Amino acid sequence: MVEHGWDCLDGDPSYCYKSLRPWIIDYNISDDNSIIHFTFNTTMLIQSTWTKDVHMTVEISGPLASYDYTWTLVNATKHMSVVTDTFYIQLDYSGQYFDYDWELVTVTFHDQTQIVDSTNKFYLVDTAFQLFLNGQEYKVESWQAIGLWLFVIFYVLLIGISLGLLFLGFTGWIAVDMI
Repeated sequence: MVEHGWDCLDGDPSYCYKSLRPWIIDYNISDDNSIIHFTFNTTMLIQSTWTKDVHMTVEISGPLASYDYTWTLVNATKHMSVVTDTFYIQLDYSGQYFDYDWELVTVTFHDQTQIVDSTNKFYLVDTAFQLFLNGQEYKVESWQAIGLWLFVIFYVLLIGISLGLLFLGFTGWIAVDMI
């Protein structure tokens, strides 16, 4: 029998090596903030005793007092019998996220023994990961964009005219001073 944390080539105890424990090597979120994707360095399996919100949580924090959302580990039941290195979380939120990295989503694994490698020897190393949600600020309609450009052009012209008058007034004082 091979000890926990060790692997042996072809079961030969004279050729054993310390195995690497599984960890998360990549994670990201879709542009519309609906899918969180995370990948492990090896294939993983969820224990049959895994329970959502007990062994894993997903929390959103930001400038709002609270966020009303739901999340689901996609194919959780399948992951209890089929090993994979990639998992997905479906995130459902009907509100609007702000920009400038204001909202942060935290995925926490409360019991690492509930997600194990395909040999069922090693538990997950990581306890959590965080990422910022993508801002979805108000979409600007075309007429609003035109109005914004007209305002900018008017403002630039106003400053230009003001500076021109200031320059003429300044040169006028110099001309009077020279006489």
